[in-house]
Amino acid sequence: MALQHINSQVQTTATLIASLPPSMGRNIAVQIYNNHSSPIYIGDATITTSGATIGRPMSATSSFQLWLNGGDKIYAISAAQTADGACIVTFSA
Repeated sequence: MALQHINSQVQTTATLIASLPPSMGRNIAVQIYNNHSSPIYIGDATITTSGATIGRPMSATSSFQLWLNGGDKIYAISAAQTADGACIVTFSA
């Protein structure tokens, strides 16, 4: 398996930051790091920065791990200006 390392630009609309290959199977550890000076939110394609569809908040320069399955997609959104490399996703494929 090879380590996948994806730097993504996070927008003020839901932005796809990673798509796991369907052939990966189940229970893949995915590490997400917020490399931006403002919070970002992680979730599905319907996430927002507030209200009923708010994503999982990540404060500036923080990270967390979640378990996903092959074929899953991860989206991020920010209330701040767009930033290159704002979100870093790492997993083994």
